[in-house]
Amino acid sequence: MNRKFWSILMSIVICSALILSGCSEQSPNDANGDQNQDTQTDESAQMNEGEVQTSLLEFQEKITSTINQYDDDFKQFAQYVESETENLSEEELKSLKNEAAQSSEQLANELRNLEIPKELEAYSEELNQSLNGLAEKFEQRSDDLNTDDVQQALKKAESATEEFYQNFESGLAFIYEKLGLETPSFLNETE
Repeated sequence: MNRKFWSILMSIVICSALILSGCSEQSPNDANGDQNQDTQTDESAQMNEGEVQTSLLEFQEKITSTINQYDDDFKQFAQYVESETENLSEEELKSLKNEAAQSSEQLANELRNLEIPKELEAYSEELNQSLNGLAEKFEQRSDDLNTDDVQQALKKAESATEEFYQNFESGLAFIYEKLGLETPSFLNETE
């Protein structure tokens, strides 16, 4: 009986040891699995942040190109008023002013209709507010240009331009800072 007892006890110990060693092998794998999952999550977050940064920079380029596309009429009008008013008839000057006003209105509509990329959905509220604010300023510039006095129209429109770009940039600054990017100067990029 003693021998039988020791045999059974030894079998139980061996089975327990095997079970415990199997469990202990599984635990490090589970821990490594958790570490791998954390590493993958970190890499995914970094890759996602990279995609968001790239998307923001592409969106910035889209905004800049939209502004440049529609703002040329205003720049041309401003250039003529500042340097060549004596070479233009009153009618030609008013025509340039009207084109600048219409382009400013079109630009406001284009800014409102820009589609925010899906990678920037987390910032869509701030982006939409900033774009709508900028669009309102271009509409205001269009209204300012619809006065009869060409010099006064230009003076109002130019004085507001720098201010509304600064407001637009400050509205977007925290997004750029959060993503580790330098806030651009839209005024410089659109000159």
